Amino acid sequence: MKMLKIKNKKGYTFLEVIVSVSIFVIIIAASTDAFSNLFNNYRKIRDFQESIENVQFAMSEIAKVLRTSSIVDDGNSFVQAFDYSQEICVRYEINGGQLMRAYDDSMATSIDPLSDCSARNFAADEFLKMTTGSISGSFSTVSSSSVVGSEEVGKVTIMLNIQKGDSELIKLQSSVSLRDYEKAGIQ
Repeated sequence: MKMLKIKNKKGYTFLEVIVSVSIFVIIIAASTDAFSNLFNNYRKIRDFQESIENVQFAMSEIAKVLRTSSIVDDGNSFVQAFDYSQEICVRYEINGGQLMRAYDDSMATSIDPLSDCSARNFAADEFLKMTTGSISGSFSTVSSSSVVGSEEVGKVTIMLNIQKGDSELIKLQSSVSLRDYEKAGIQ
């Protein structure tokens, strides 16, 4: 009887190589997809955070200006005021998904700047965008009372909604009291 000599060859069979390469490709494809989603989400969050910071900065600027102002005209989507500290007539408006600002610095030489500011109509090309992203919202105003003895100081509440792309709606609100004490009869 003849004995078969079994040779013990070292190495992998073709089937083992195919299976291991297939598993490796599946793992790499899954991890690539996961990292791709991670980076896309990071980019969206970063853009949204930038929009929020942008709107917060704009709201702070509006509050700073309105604090030293008297309201001369207002509506749901706009507020127009004379700023005593800068001697300008300024209008903030929410229009077409943008927060806009226009101002006129020629009021400094006016005899009656409040009346002149109230009569000032800003053209569309005078407005500058203050924010990025899609903005909606409103202004709620209470003007300082000019009735003698009332001592009622005005305030403005700014309510803004931010939406960038298909992301969630974020609501921001800020209120500012006017310091036009003289108009309110306090000084």
